[in-house]
Amino acid sequence: MFCKIRENIWQIAEDNGVYCTLVKGSKMAVLIDTGYGVRNLRAFVEDNITTPYIVINSHGHPDHIGGNHWFDTVYSLKKEWDVIKHFEENEPKGYELKEIKIGQHISLEI
Repeated sequence: MFCKIRENIWQIAEDNGVYCTLVKGSKMAVLIDTGYGVRNLRAFVEDNITTPYIVINSHGHPDHIGGNHWFDTVYSLKKEWDVIKHFEENEPKGYELKEIKIGQHISLEI
């Protein structure tokens, strides 16, 4: 289930009350958090945008990283990597974790 908040912003809900946010710019999009990963979030993103996009975890808790496995690359603060790895201990990662820094500029060309 999803709710279009603004013209280019979607709030994506899982059945358990967890939300992710997709923001679409003219040249780039960003998905913030991936929920518990109960449904194919990548399919939703790619059905609704035509631009390149990046995925960012706001922090490493399971309700924010569970759907990371749907994507090839996920960005997070380096200080969250140990938390992410802790919660993924028994599951294959399957994606590349890359660092994003506080204050880093991401242009969506909105």
